[in-house]
Amino acid sequence: LGDNDPHVWSVGDSLAWALRLMWRSAEARELDQDILTRRRRILGEDHRDSLWSACHLALDLHHMGEVQAARDLDQDTLARSRRTLGEDHPDTITVAANLAWNLRDLGEVQAARDLDQDVLARCRRVLGENHPYTLESVSNLAADLRALGEIHAARDLDQDTLDRRRRVLGERHPETLASVSNLAADLRALRTHGASG
Repeated sequence: LGDNDPHVWSVGDSLAWALRLMWRSAEARELDQDILTRRRRILGEDHRDSLWSACHLALDLHHMGEVQAARDLDQDTLARSRRTLGEDHPDTITVAANLAWNLRDLGEVQAARDLDQDVLARCRRVLGENHPYTLESVSNLAADLRALGEIHAARDLDQDTLDRRRRVLGERHPETLASVSNLAADLRALRTHGASG
C-alpha cells in the first residue's frame, strides 16, 4: 500500500502502542514521529489523525524522560484539539489529561490540579461517573492533591475510586490494584504527617 496509506499508519499506531507497552520507547518514538510527519504533510496539522499522532509522540517523549518536550507538544496539541474537535471531545480530554501528567512531573502541581479538575468534570459529564477514563481522572486529581499536601482529600478520592473500580472492573484488574497502591500511599502520608484519618 505504500508508506503514505492511512491503513499503514493505523497499523503503525498499533505497533507503536505495543512497543510503548513493552517499554521500547525509542522504537515507538521513531515510528510515531514518522507517522506524525506524514499525517501532517498529507492531512494537515489540525486533522484528527495528526492530533492523535502528536498525542502518541508526546507519550513516547514522556516515557523517555523528555517531559518538557512532551509538555510543549501536548500544549500545542491541546490548543489545536480544543479549536478543531471541541472541549468535550474524548481526544481533547485525553490530551488534557496527558498535559496535566507532564505538568505534575515537572513540578507544576497547581496547574496540573486545575487541569485535572477540568478533565474530571468533563469525563463525568461526557462519559459518566463509573467509566474507566473517569476513574483514571479521579486518580490523577488525587495524585495532584497528595503532591500539594491535601492528603485527606486525596484519600477520600482514592477510596471512592477503589470502591468503584472493584465494582466496575473487579478485584484483580490492574487499575483496581493501582487504586489499592494509591490509597496505601495516602494512608502512609497521613501517618507520616501525624494526621488522623
